[in-house]
Amino acid sequence: MYIKSVYWVITTLTTVGYGDYKGYTPPEYIVQMCVEFLGIGFSSYLMGSINNLIGSEETLQEIIDERMENIELWIRKLEKARPKNFSKNLYNSIKDYTEKSYLYDFK
Repeated sequence: MYIKSVYWVITTLTTVGYGDYKGYTPPEYIVQMCVEFLGIGFSSYLMGSINNLIGSEETLQEIIDERMENIELWIRKLEKARPKNFSKNLYNSIKDYTEKSYLYDFK
């Protein structure tokens, strides 16, 4: 009784459904549940591999470089708005702090 209940839950959660081939004894139910979990694992691995082949992965340094360019653009806009308030030290401090923050976030 309990094995059939667990079988029903796992079959429903794995979205395998109730096909023509199913177990009739408790050991057959257990084997089918194991096969369902292996199928989910294999499908996940396969989709992850396909995603890695199709998608382009950016390296951490590329992401940080892109964000640093955005920060530099923002700083230049601030300089144009208030040219007397920005010193080179402040500019470098903002860049250093931002880069360290991004590195900390990604680690």
